[in-house]
Amino acid sequence: MTLSQKGSFFNRVLLNVSLFRVVYIVTLFLCSFYFVGTLAVVLKYVLMIWGIQIVFFYYIKARRIYNVLYSRWLIAFVGASFLTAVLHVVDNFLPNMVMLAHVIICFFIFYGMHTERNQKRVKKEIYNIAMFIVFACTITAVIGIAMIFITGKIRIDQLNYDIVVYENRFTGLYTNPNLLGFYSVVAIFCTHMLTKKDFLKECGHKRPSKILLISSLSVNVIALFLCDSNGSLLLLTMYVFGNLIYKLFGGLQHLTIGGIFKKVLILVVCLMVIGSSFLVIRWGANQGFSTVVKNHEMAFQTPQSASTDIKEPSISFEHINKNLDSGRIELLTEAVVLFGNYPLLGIGKENLIDYGNRYIDGGLHFSDLHNGYLTILVCAGIIGFVIFVGFAIHVARHAVKSLFLEKKNLSNSIFPCLFAFIVAYCVYAAFEKTLLYEQTYMVVMFWLVLGYMSCYMVKFNHINDKFDITGLFKKKDKQGTKFTLDDADIEAEDDAAIIDENNTQAIMKIQ
Repeated sequence: MTLSQKGSFFNRVLLNVSLFRVVYIVTLFLCSFYFVGTLAVVLKYVLMIWGIQIVFFYYIKARRIYNVLYSRWLIAFVGASFLTAVLHVVDNFLPNMVMLAHVIICFFIFYGMHTERNQKRVKKEIYNIAMFIVFACTITAVIGIAMIFITGKIRIDQLNYDIVVYENRFTGLYTNPNLLGFYSVVAIFCTHMLTKKDFLKECGHKRPSKILLISSLSVNVIALFLCDSNGSLLLLTMYVFGNLIYKLFGGLQHLTIGGIFKKVLILVVCLMVIGSSFLVIRWGANQGFSTVVKNHEMAFQTPQSASTDIKEPSISFEHINKNLDSGRIELLTEAVVLFGNYPLLGIGKENLIDYGNRYIDGGLHFSDLHNGYLTILVCAGIIGFVIFVGFAIHVARHAVKSLFLEKKNLSNSIFPCLFAFIVAYCVYAAFEKTLLYEQTYMVVMFWLVLGYMSCYMVKFNHINDKFDITGLFKKKDKQGTKFTLDDADIEAEDDAAIIDENNTQAIMKIQ
């Protein structure tokens, strides 16, 4: 291989940022499956080496890192995290540096994709990943549901765990029912994006067949209900809610105060209706599937087994959560203890369990805090948390302005979908181990979607524009003509002047 060929291979493959994202997200996707999870985890760490060299050559050496939106906040967070690792250098320094590498990959390769010149390739990447997720989640969900009737539970004695159904919750081929729920919601989100005409036109593809879209939506909704994941149901509810926000407030600068109040009231009512409806439908789906499985088992009973007194089915979906907060209140009190010992720079993510054993009687009850924001506060301290929140505020402001001040009709664009998913995820992150300090599909999917959204933030860039709120202070006369307060005052003064002039003329005539 000549030097020119080596250089060409280096640029086309090793510095192909889009290729890395696709391979990395697919690998993380496979990490949650029993049968390939171990190999996928090993591959994940190998791919991280690829990712770090992309960060060095593509972003740092080429100085693209300074073109990333609000890169100063990200660099500051990385610096603070490094100081935290150095502060605890005797405790898990190398694992903390691996976690820092994960954070860097999320920040720059995923969120920083808006710095790439070939934005058409980014659009095609979105389409390809969305199609993969739709196909993969739908097929695995169908296989999992089929296994309920064919094999029933599969016991893994080494792990003391059941797959397909665990504690009356559908897990399918995944290692955890909550993961199944998250994957199902992401598949529903991707299905929704694949219906957007403008997006499909941008990436040069036709809309997938209605059979695929309807099948994906139906199967993944059923899987979501059967897994009985409250967090994932909240994620779907907030995703629908986020889309409603854009539908109702897309023309915010043209609304009146009364109109805004009315729309906020509609949103609250919709949120309550959507949330309660999903809960009722989930209960009905679980009851219905339990009945179907019971009838299926009875139909295949032998005469000997039918004569016995055992009537309970081996599988049901009547899961009862005996602990409504799932131990999160206890985790909160434990997090306060850890935070109190290292409030400024935190303890580092990989020290969470060790420091729990050191400072908490009985140790940390779980391997994580089940709260993305709380995890950042405890692991990065006040300094890291403030930096991260500062970055989040800047991005949120930029995204809201870019979306709501854009005068074009974006209903057929995926920008509102991306925005709605980020809004939903930010709520979801308060109840799950998400957001940043986990090298999982669940976390990287957030940064992937945020990166796609940042491309639209740059495209529809209204960060320097202001919301025109003058319409909020307008009122209508009886004929429906709008006047500002100043116009009304001027007309009132003119009327008073006319009346005074008429009165003066009348007095002069009398005299």
